[in-house]
Formats: sequence, structure tokens, C-alpha cells
Amino acid sequence: MRNKDIMDYVHKHPGQDVMRLMLGVARGLEYLHSRPQPFVQSALQPSNILVNDRGEAVLADFGLAKTLDGPDA
Repeated sequence: MRNKDIMDYVHKHPGQDVMRLMLGVARGLEYLHSRPQPFVQSALQPSNILVNDRGEAVLADFGLAKTLDGPDA
């Protein structure tokens, strides 16, 4: 994404509402955990939180995530 990750975005746009971004992260996690096969994301970090063109936080990079119903659950 053009805005890159959340740390880069906040540094380049210091006037942004960080609490709104964090609320977006929380809502994304809530959604992932509410799925029939919830994701387990053990390594959430700023580089996994991108910012879209509307200035909204977007969770990304779930390549190593597991589902709770998966074989390793």
C-alpha cells in the first residue's frame, strides 16, 4: 500500500488520530477472532499493520497464522 505500515504512516503524518488507527486494529482482530475458524496471530507488529488510502488500519501478512480448528490447534 502506498502509505506503508502504521509506524511509517504516523511518522509522516504526525497529526493523524492514532486512537482511530488503533481502533481499526482492534476491530480487525475482533473480526478475525469471530470467524468460524478464528485466526491466531501471535506476531502482530507494526509492520503487519498497513494503512490504506482512506487512512484506515488494515491487518496483513497472515502467512504464519494458524486457525484454532487447524491440525496444530
